Amino acid sequence: MKKIVLDIDYSHNQQLSSFYVGLELLRRKGFIDLSYSFSGSKSAFLFGSVGEKTFCIDCLDGNNWIVGDRQINLEYFRNELNTDFILKRSYSSELIPFKPNSKVFPFGFNYPMGLAYRSHFSHFGQFLTNPYWTLRYFRMLSGYFDYRTFEAEPALPNTPKILFQVRLWDPSDAKDPVNREHRVRINQFRIDCLYALKQNFPKLLIGGVSDSAIARKLCPELILPSEQVNRNAYFSLVRESAIGIATTGLHESIGWKMGEYIAASRAIVSEELNYQVPGEFESGKNYLCFLNTDQLLSHVDSLVSNPVEILKMMKENYMYYYHYLRPDQLVWNALKQIQ
Repeated sequence: MKKIVLDIDYSHNQQLSSFYVGLELLRRKGFIDLSYSFSGSKSAFLFGSVGEKTFCIDCLDGNNWIVGDRQINLEYFRNELNTDFILKRSYSSELIPFKPNSKVFPFGFNYPMGLAYRSHFSHFGQFLTNPYWTLRYFRMLSGYFDYRTFEAEPALPNTPKILFQVRLWDPSDAKDPVNREHRVRINQFRIDCLYALKQNFPKLLIGGVSDSAIARKLCPELILPSEQVNRNAYFSLVRESAIGIATTGLHESIGWKMGEYIAASRAIVSEELNYQVPGEFESGKNYLCFLNTDQLLSHVDSLVSNPVEILKMMKENYMYYYHYLRPDQLVWNALKQIQ
């Protein structure tokens, strides 16, 4: 098989880590050759080429390229992202008419992971001489986990624990009134879901919010103990749980927890997905969709009451992970579309 040769303009952002890990895994397998440049970008999208074909990997939350309303952002997308192929994390088919000269595809779920290519980027002068880049570089190398950390085969625990650990977003950090109000709604819905789950499944729920100023203000009684939120503890809790609860992220995006739950072959109860992903990831098969707390409780109860359905969903997500989400497969699927 002839190797695929890629030229990548590296962008230093955690949102892109699954793409970089996938590239490195394919390079080590001998499927691709890589050439990197680095212009100092830290945005959640990068540009590259395969031969004469150019592409963009866009892992931003939502359609949120610049500050402004939806129409302003769609016009930015139309005019500024000029590559032959665009693979968008927050993908919807409504983007296609805006780029008649490009092919727009869904990139898929993502979540941060350790970057397994330290030696390949240490020659970038920015990482060695600029304290800002040095800090960002080593934080990404040491602060995240191997892509295999979450991987687990489907196995039903004796007790079907329910995992829902979330963070709250400070509305004062938003750049405009629309996003500020959106953060208020996200926070309140997450808090409402936690209270409902705690009341109805007190012995099964492993849940709460991470400590922050906004959490201490809104729901101090839901703040998780520090020993439960460190990374190693969280990894163990994911594997010990049978059901993972997921809610919508910033800018209506699909949160990182979805990718983590899928990698761990968990059953999932999720708020409705606003964006599309590759493959047949479907409500009723890979996850149960809820719009309000009543539906959340109903779906959780139906799974807890029927362990066979939990195991069935676990197996579906195990298969989805190895066909679409494992980093090397995610990147290989993207490269096949570009070719």
